[in-house]
Amino acid sequence: MHDPSRELPPVSARRAIALAFALARRDPMQSLVVPLLLRAPWILTLSMLPSGDESEFPRRALLLGSVALLGDYLALMITSAMLRFRALSVWEGPPGAPPAPALECYARALRRVPWLIVTEFVRYAAGAFGLFFFVIPGVILGFRLAWAAEAVTLHAPHLSAAFERSYRLSKGRFGRWVELSIASVLPVIAVWFVVAARTIIGTGCGI
Repeated sequence: MHDPSRELPPVSARRAIALAFALARRDPMQSLVVPLLLRAPWILTLSMLPSGDESEFPRRALLLGSVALLGDYLALMITSAMLRFRALSVWEGPPGAPPAPALECYARALRRVPWLIVTEFVRYAAGAFGLFFFVIPGVILGFRLAWAAEAVTLHAPHLSAAFERSYRLSKGRFGRWVELSIASVLPVIAVWFVVAARTIIGTGCGI
């Protein structure tokens, strides 16, 4: 039986990424395909909406865009919570054991989504406030609350307990946080680089 008070040992970014890929290889349908399909309608809707200047009905486009953004955000919260439960089942299970059933993880995720949304909103608001007024304290606050989403999804019953657990888990793990932050940002930078390169090349060819 899982002990909620058990603290996970610090792992490197390489180890964390390896575990994520291991889960994806074990069940790519539920780890990759289904989460992407749940978000695909909202992403496609956003990509097909015209800009405000090009649309004949800018208010309608704004409304549809807002609904699509909200739908995509909810889909992201549900799928990310589900994947956290599946990853935890792999972490706690014996080597080679299958992850927990997807429907069971979705059911558990749906029960935690309201607190997850509240926690993420407060965490980002606190981080933005800290960065706006005090850069260094803002970075430290963002670091100490970095595990709040995982905590409120998997262990903590509410916001304050999630922040307390994240603050406790982050002690002495600044290097791990930096590693994971860099590993998370690099794919985004790579996508931006490819999009910028294609735009520049396309513009040059047009000239």
